[in-house]
Amino acid sequence: MSGIKETTVTMTSTQRDSMLRQCREAQDEAARQSERAAQLERANSNAQSRITALNGKINNQIVGLSNEMREIERKQNAAFRSALEKQGADIRRDMKQQKEELTQMVGNIEQQINAKEHNHQQLAEIWASDARAYLTEIENYRHEMFTPNRLQMLRTKLEQMQSSMNAQAYQAAISIASEVLNSAVVLRSDVVEAELEWVEYFERLSRDVAELSSAINAAKLLEFQIGEDKVQARVDYWSNGALTELTERITEIQQILRDPNNTDSNTLVSLIKDVDNMMQQLSAPNIGLIDSAKEALMLSACREDMANDVVNALTGMGWELEDYTYRNNEQKEALHAKIVDRTGNECVVIIEPHNNQGKLENKLLLDFFNDNEADTSSTETYISSIKQELQNNGIKLDLRCVEGYENQFSDRNEIRNIEQARGQGTVSR
Repeated sequence: MSGIKETTVTMTSTQRDSMLRQCREAQDEAARQSERAAQLERANSNAQSRITALNGKINNQIVGLSNEMREIERKQNAAFRSALEKQGADIRRDMKQQKEELTQMVGNIEQQINAKEHNHQQLAEIWASDARAYLTEIENYRHEMFTPNRLQMLRTKLEQMQSSMNAQAYQAAISIASEVLNSAVVLRSDVVEAELEWVEYFERLSRDVAELSSAINAAKLLEFQIGEDKVQARVDYWSNGALTELTERITEIQQILRDPNNTDSNTLVSLIKDVDNMMQQLSAPNIGLIDSAKEALMLSACREDMANDVVNALTGMGWELEDYTYRNNEQKEALHAKIVDRTGNECVVIIEPHNNQGKLENKLLLDFFNDNEADTSSTETYISSIKQELQNNGIKLDLRCVEGYENQFSDRNEIRNIEQARGQGTVSR
């Protein structure tokens, strides 16, 4: 005899798969797709405005550039415009090739001008003027975010060049100005490449956030088919607030997207990974919170059925249901049922959700009470009846005595009062 019996009740794989297949969302697919399309349109419009702004900067002519350097500018701008239409590795490959070509072109132009211009002071001033024009142009971009300190370093070198000019050391001035000009051409390519890459990440993140936001909104209230019943369920409730946590996090990212100018590319890439992980957390088959919420709901329904099975098993033996409730009055928590007979026997049936190494199951616990009866031998008959009844209903049991209660009634008096278990919660799906 045992005063407390317990078992872990597990659905078979066939039962579980069948119930998951039955849990289908009955919602307005057209409305959901319309919302998704609207969010994606807003994301694409936001990204396109960034591309348009960048394109405008690229197409602005660099002020104060010499005629000889205009060909370099045109070559750069053509490559930038082409890169705006591409994504990923193509941008980086094309820009790398462009920088190599531009360096060679600048060198050729220098040789041409040096060959026809013999006034070294004039040469130094030409290269310095072109270098300043490029450095001023780079100010239009977020150079400190993408290439910190490089622009200031070139400006410092150009100031050194002026010292050489003042000392009439024109060859040294030409060398410094030429070096700064070459570096400025490369720096402009580096900055624009970083801007192009940033826009790509921004566009990807904007789309992904729109997709996830739409999926979260669609998952807030779902209608499931369980057997012959249709049940509307709040996924946030059955996932213990996990949907709210996702909503709060996606709201934080949306706030970043509204004013992203100070957000660097590495942060955007990290956020893209975060959003991808959140989508998996939401929708991954069997392990995502939507399917987990479905399973929690199904297990709750199973708890009701199992409690009925236990009550029915004992009804023919003179037992009857006195009261039942969900712990804290919450359907996602344990179900408590109290049954009594005319001789003073009481049994509290507790069926509670149980996490078994990551797999959610139902655990059945039976507590027998009798304040007057010392002989507990007849209780084994009731236990056998309960076990047989549940097995007849297709639930495999391994009912066993809790250690320490092999030959005595339960002393867990805190669970005998159903009102105490009911608590102050609110039953909600």
